[in-house]
Amino acid sequence: MQPREKISLLVDISFTLPKRDCRQRPLIRTNFGFLQGKPIEVDIGPFSKDPTYATRSLRPEIRRIMQSLKNWLGEQAPDLVPFLDKSRREVMKLTP
Repeated sequence: MQPREKISLLVDISFTLPKRDCRQRPLIRTNFGFLQGKPIEVDIGPFSKDPTYATRSLRPEIRRIMQSLKNWLGEQAPDLVPFLDKSRREVMKLTP
């Protein structure tokens, strides 16, 4: 799997968790990995169901998660940061 494909999957998961009313403060740069080509959370910590997610914008949560990944990517593979930014913008277009 190519690095861009992995970034796209991580962007997707950052969008999916809050959308499922899952409240958590994941550190996507350190707590996620890949198993058989799918992103998994290694250190799940305390998940909690938060029905208020349905009534508020997901943008701040997704932005926070993506900033964590962007910081890590900037240190490890800065040439991929523009791709991450593009992927994030595409997801944000679909986000309430």
